Amino acid sequence: MRAFYLIITVLSLLGSTWPNERKSPPDQASRAGKDHALFFPVATYDHPNLTPLDESVTNAEAIALELEKNFGFSIEIIPNATGKQVVDKLKEYHEKFADGRLPADGQLFLYFSGHGMREFNNGYFLPANADPNSLPSTAIGYHYWRQFVSSINCQHIMVAIDACYSVTFDPDHTFANFEKYGRKGELTEAQRTLANHAEFPARVFFTSDSKEDKTPGRSNFARKLLQGLRELRSPDGFITSSRLFSNYVELAQPAPRAADFEGDDPSAAFLFFHQVTRDIENERTDLADWRTAEGQDNCAAYRTYLQKHPYGDFAAAARTKTASCDAEDRMIAAWTTAKRANDCDAYAAFEKDYPTSPYVTAAAAKKQLLDCNSVAPPDNMVFISGGTFQMGDQFGDGSSDEKPIHAVTLSDFYLSRTEIMVGEFADFIEATGYTTTAEKEGDSYVYTGSKWKEKAGVTWRDDTAGKTRPTTEYSHPVIHVSWYGAVAYCNWLSEQHGLAPVYRISGTTVTPTWSANGYRLPTEAEWEYAARSGGKKEKWAGTSTENELTQFANYSGKGDGYDGTAPVGMLRANNLGLADMSGNVWEWCWDWYGSDYYGKPIGNNPKGPDTGSRRVIRGGSWNDPPAHCRAANRGNYVPTNRNSNVGFRLARSSRQGE
Repeated sequence: MRAFYLIITVLSLLGSTWPNERKSPPDQASRAGKDHALFFPVATYDHPNLTPLDESVTNAEAIALELEKNFGFSIEIIPNATGKQVVDKLKEYHEKFADGRLPADGQLFLYFSGHGMREFNNGYFLPANADPNSLPSTAIGYHYWRQFVSSINCQHIMVAIDACYSVTFDPDHTFANFEKYGRKGELTEAQRTLANHAEFPARVFFTSDSKEDKTPGRSNFARKLLQGLRELRSPDGFITSSRLFSNYVELAQPAPRAADFEGDDPSAAFLFFHQVTRDIENERTDLADWRTAEGQDNCAAYRTYLQKHPYGDFAAAARTKTASCDAEDRMIAAWTTAKRANDCDAYAAFEKDYPTSPYVTAAAAKKQLLDCNSVAPPDNMVFISGGTFQMGDQFGDGSSDEKPIHAVTLSDFYLSRTEIMVGEFADFIEATGYTTTAEKEGDSYVYTGSKWKEKAGVTWRDDTAGKTRPTTEYSHPVIHVSWYGAVAYCNWLSEQHGLAPVYRISGTTVTPTWSANGYRLPTEAEWEYAARSGGKKEKWAGTSTENELTQFANYSGKGDGYDGTAPVGMLRANNLGLADMSGNVWEWCWDWYGSDYYGKPIGNNPKGPDTGSRRVIRGGSWNDPPAHCRAANRGNYVPTNRNSNVGFRLARSSRQGE
């Protein structure tokens, strides 16, 4: 939630005495007393969650001064208004226009600045005593007060909103077509524009956003509006609101919106008539000031000239020069907005919109400081801080395919605390009806579960103990799952959690997208690094002493009370909080198995050979001796096969693109 400015303007015919060599506007005397402006800037709030808005009052005072000095408005400012004060004052003006104390053919400018919020499809302006948790009763709801303002007996009403979620003022904001703003009455010749202005009522608004964006506290919208009021001039003696929008306000960031609301006639015209007195001394310096601007030849110099000589002989040339500054203004405004938001989305949007900006490098640096590529920690997963470790047999009692020892560098990643359980995989089977060729042939399963049994249509028995397991063993690790079943589960779970699947599966061809943020199998290197508590010199996961292994691993020959697998997480975890990395079940890894590949210089984050016939399995199982449960031991298995001692656990990249 950021600064919020609501401007409701009823724009009047403003006259003046113009330099006699230029075209005169309509008689300003006829507009005397018809144009009023009411401001409600809120800088401080009672609620502790609503931050102060230091520039709210300053912005209001600057716009009020411009309207009073150059456009003849009568001004009233009520700072830090409560909800009751806002409502009472709006009703007061409603009554004054109704009973004739204010002229029905006059114009009114209502300006609200402060915080804004959105709840469902309704937007709200927050007065000083607003409660964000009780918006309908404490805030000013657009859906009601927009219609109230439209009912004011005043010829011209315009609403401009500089706000968080300001587009919600638009009754059609959920499906509006945000075409470039324009009106019939303002696109014809000057006399028709004036006639339409006198005859037809208008109800239009400006909003600081068109897509429910957040608006920065230092209002770029207010700055552009003020700049347009100060600089924009016309030889006809008036400027149209559509010209003000397209030449100045539309350049603000985020992208603003202009449209109409209840009570508007499409032929109506919104006009600002200049109140200008002839300044002979100013005219005498016109040429000298132009030469100074040309000599400096920059946007600031040309704008200085325009502020002093808005109708000077060189005003058109100066505006042509300043037009080239608009793109830079938009870029600077966008960068200011991104810095004030100071979040990953804002910097990413800036990089996308302004790829050649000199601030792109700074945006990238900000994203790095915010760790914008990081992935939110998944449930039941352990963050593994990357690093370099010596992979392979460090104790001299391993197989030849565990050698040579070689340095491997890994990025940060996540790994499941436990192996995937029967119950978890059963949910996948029930949701998808997933089957493999082996399942269709009636292969046997160690695990049980009626839902899975109904889907798979298989015979249920225990391959090792010759007895049926009870259904309570949903907490055991899933077994009899092929490598292809494991990657299919990864993709399904990614989709369930709204993540991008890592694997593209076509038959037996599985193509990974490593930049995806979904679940995947760990690489062989990641698995060993995690099993060894972050690459430490550990023989088994959690210990190098065989006498302690019974605390960490379910393996063959140990009287643990289980005929086969143990429920996941029943034994002691290693120093990273990972359970059952040694024993219980072998775990599928991503890599193709290849002894010739092992130890070759392959760069960071190795992912194994490109081809092969068998996939790597790691960790040993309940049916293996301690030697097979070592962290460096490498197993391999045909990816279509399944076994009573092979399961898997999940990995996930901790950063996008890794």
